[in-house]
Amino acid sequence: LIIAPNLLWNVSNSFATLQHTAENADWQGVGADFSALGEFWLGQLAVGGPVLFVLGFLVLLTARSSGKLYLACMALPVFVIVSAQAVLSGANANWAAIGHLGVTAAAATTLKSQRKWAIVALAFNAMISLALPLAVIFATSLRIGDGELLLDRHFGQAAVSLKALEIAEAEDLDVVVSDNRAFLADFFFTLRDAPLEIYSVPPSGAPKHHYAQSYPLPAVPGDVLFVGKDSDPPVCRDPSFLPVEVATWRPESGYFTGDITAWRVPGSCWTE
Repeated sequence: LIIAPNLLWNVSNSFATLQHTAENADWQGVGADFSALGEFWLGQLAVGGPVLFVLGFLVLLTARSSGKLYLACMALPVFVIVSAQAVLSGANANWAAIGHLGVTAAAATTLKSQRKWAIVALAFNAMISLALPLAVIFATSLRIGDGELLLDRHFGQAAVSLKALEIAEAEDLDVVVSDNRAFLADFFFTLRDAPLEIYSVPPSGAPKHHYAQSYPLPAVPGDVLFVGKDSDPPVCRDPSFLPVEVATWRPESGYFTGDITAWRVPGSCWTE
């Protein structure tokens, strides 16, 4: 009953979740990267809290009672599977999030009788939880020495969107298109009140992200503004369609500091 809506949605959308997961797994030409495994496990310490996670994990590894064995069966396979994924092709810390339910419950069964360790575990987690909003407050100045901002990946999205709006207005275009998920995500947010229509390049085959699935460019008259992450023009189905470069810029800081190029493209580029 709980997962039925998800399953029904996947059935009616060509199993998009399965295809997206397979692309994330990226098992083509896999190798063995044990540094990625180390990063994954450091991420687990950050997610669960160093004391709480280690204690809970040890409880599961030495489980004897039926209740703890149940928790171990629920949690440990998750970490084994995602660890294998990390070695083969990398893994994000949150991919093992469901395993933390069992780890946290196991830790709680021990900490309820270990007051000092409970205080230490909760203190560590409280410090981590407090550090997150403080990092946001000081995000524009938080750096090590003269290095880059520690949170630079969270900056610059809006600037790219506003630049795209500026170019669209200068070119007298009211449709903006991109094939980049990060660009599209911020276009829809930052430019939500702008007089623009925003679309993804129509997918060829399975959609690679939400915007390609939900907002593919329909057949539209006239030209559109295409914004891409490199200097290569978009490839139109009809080779006689020639995109015209109208702007190129490189952000000085933020989540992306490479070349961004805007092209004036016939709206039927991807549909004819």
